Amino acid sequence: MKSCGIDLHSNNSVVVVTDEADRILLTRRCPNDLAKGKGDRFIFDLDLV
Repeated sequence: MKSCGIDLHSNNSVVVVTDEADRILLTRRCPNDLAKGKGDRFIFDLDLV
């Protein structure tokens, strides 16, 4: 099973996806600016369920 966590800050968010052994599969810092954020979408194909 994979888990996803989001650490929300005032100007950015940090997204982390880990596996069942707590190994980090993805780490991404994303701006909280909606105008900027729409162009900076990250796409990953992981089955989180």
